[in-house]
Amino acid sequence: MIKYEFFDDGKLLITSYIGDIDKELIKSYLNFIFTKSNGVNIKNSIADYRYSTMVFSNKDLAEIAQFRTKLDPDGNNNTVFLVDTPKETAFVNLISEKYYKNLHPAKFCSTLKKCMEILSLKIDTGELERRLNELKFEYIE
Repeated sequence: MIKYEFFDDGKLLITSYIGDIDKELIKSYLNFIFTKSNGVNIKNSIADYRYSTMVFSNKDLAEIAQFRTKLDPDGNNNTVFLVDTPKETAFVNLISEKYYKNLHPAKFCSTLKKCMEILSLKIDTGELERRLNELKFEYIE
């Protein structure tokens, strides 16, 4: 399952990945965000993988990174990945190396405080926690 919501007039996207997440779901969601929604205005995004399980191979990572690059070749979206397990941390690191390395350095953390610091968000951790827990929209393929 993927839950999401835009904030700050579409400049901030918060996404929470929950349960099993495979390559096709990620690609479908990214395509939706960048082509059928307000994705062109996104300046910052939070991708919360703390409640997910990645269900794909290393080969899939390259395909996801290549697909992501086609959608946003200039890398205008500054993304922070929230992770809390070694597997998700490795996933984020590999994706970052394949997609973000030439655009932005990898940004991942395990705390809301650090996430807010990286993105210079002007809200407190309680507000970010509330937003993450109350995302309004659910993406369905």
